[in-house]
Amino acid sequence: MIYNVDVEGYTRRLEVQRHGQAFKVSIDERQQVVEASMVDGVWSLTFLDQEGSRRQSFTIVVLERKDGARALEVYVNGCLVSVKIADSRVSWSQGAQDTTVLDSGPIQISAPMAGKVVKLLAQVGDTVIERQGVIVVEAMKMENELQTPKAGSVVKILVEEGTSVEAGTPLVVIE
Repeated sequence: MIYNVDVEGYTRRLEVQRHGQAFKVSIDERQQVVEASMVDGVWSLTFLDQEGSRRQSFTIVVLERKDGARALEVYVNGCLVSVKIADSRVSWSQGAQDTTVLDSGPIQISAPMAGKVVKLLAQVGDTVIERQGVIVVEAMKMENELQTPKAGSVVKILVEEGTSVEAGTPLVVIE
């Protein structure tokens, strides 16, 4: 399958094909063989080298935006990445045609999976830089530091330390 994907403001051509037990993934003509598995809605991707040896692993969580935007919240090893699928045949791209996910306005950092808020790394009014950790959520016995995808100010913290949250629960708003 071929998709046009907007990642952090850059349009990429993504092609995914079955390759034995793995997948052959091409991003802008650069090919990579990837093993993929999902447990409880959390993807584990392992990139393989040419000999089939494991090279690098990532934990990926994908959440659909609930505001109708044609965007997904994708967390790669706990870091939020802005992703929009341009192809209308993809079920989660049927919303409005908003094109500004990170460029303007507030963004909301949501829980990538069910867990417990263990630490707030920022407070309302704090200025944060791109990729700064703002909250830590424990899930599946691992602590995940969630980072902001853009610089700005913390305008709302919607949870307290110790709060149990479900996947998709809004946690922090950055403006």
